[in-house]
Amino acid sequence: MDSLLAIHELEQDGARRGVELPSSVEMLQSLIRFNTTNPPGEEAACIMYIRQLLEDAGIETRIEALDSARPNLLAKLKGSGEAPPLLLYGHVDVVGIDKQAWSRDPFGGDIHEGFIWGRGALDMKGGVAMPVSAFLRAHGPQTAAVAISF
Repeated sequence: MDSLLAIHELEQDGARRGVELPSSVEMLQSLIRFNTTNPPGEEAACIMYIRQLLEDAGIETRIEALDSARPNLLAKLKGSGEAPPLLLYGHVDVVGIDKQAWSRDPFGGDIHEGFIWGRGALDMKGGVAMPVSAFLRAHGPQTAAVAISF
């Protein structure tokens, strides 16, 4: 898979194992392919996809949900305490669409003429893919605790 980035993560016993990470483009395409139209707001599968990516990279996550179909995800990288913590927040639900107004599948995540097409590409699944991608690639000591929530 040419477009996957491989990183290494240390196991508790010191052994290294490869972890394949999707590129931020692939991640955005995957997020777009989840129909998270609100209403009804069925974001659970999309949130669980993000959670699995983070947990596979060894990042602590937590789910909070008043409604099981609309869970919130919190992921955290610990810092040394030298700087104040930072929270990056986003959402994965999208507003309804008029399919006739779209020239491409709004849930296809296609790349056309250098642009990723799909519902949420700009608001706000693109804004979710960026911090998740950064979290997956973060390594080494952090001066501030950083959290993301969706």
